Amino acid sequence: MPVEKIDNLIKIKIIKSEIERILKEKFDSYGYGGCDILIMPHSTRIFVYVVNLARALEVGNKKRIILENEFKEKFKLMDPRIEFKEIENPFLNAYVVARRIGRAIERGIDYKKAANYYLDKVMESGAIGCLIKVSGKIMGKERSASQKFKDGYILHSGNYEEVLVDKAHYRATIPHGIIGISVKILKQAPIEFVFEKKLEDGTS
Repeated sequence: MPVEKIDNLIKIKIIKSEIERILKEKFDSYGYGGCDILIMPHSTRIFVYVVNLARALEVGNKKRIILENEFKEKFKLMDPRIEFKEIENPFLNAYVVARRIGRAIERGIDYKKAANYYLDKVMESGAIGCLIKVSGKIMGKERSASQKFKDGYILHSGNYEEVLVDKAHYRATIPHGIIGISVKILKQAPIEFVFEKKLEDGTS
């Protein structure tokens, strides 16, 4: 691959990362749950996923227009357009779940109680598997530790993990310091997993 093309891909990746950071900050109050960014030669489409679509459309339009102009000037994007999309099931969105666990911990709720509650909610919503990791000074101000909460089947590496697993991280601030919450949700089983399950069940 030509050096120029590699440099361009790196530049696009950096731009997308910065746009995502800004969107997360600006639309957090609407239940921000991620974005898809399509940068094309003559236009840029940015799809922002939120829990509260009605509020985003009612109140967020002014922010949307300001950000479209900002992205055009700052990143030299062609005709950037932001569109809000509703998250149909918040419990199957890794960032929404991580954020809610983090907010619960910030309010003083025990991290185990919060993690187990949302783990159950994720699985009840139809997930194949979920892994929640809480790290930081969860044992008190003198000691850092981490604990995992898992249910169902989860992928940890490979192409399927990249494509099928929704991943997110949230940093919660408490008096003792920062607590990191990582969430992985497998919403769709790999083809091999489905095939093996059918064989076990005697179906075809």
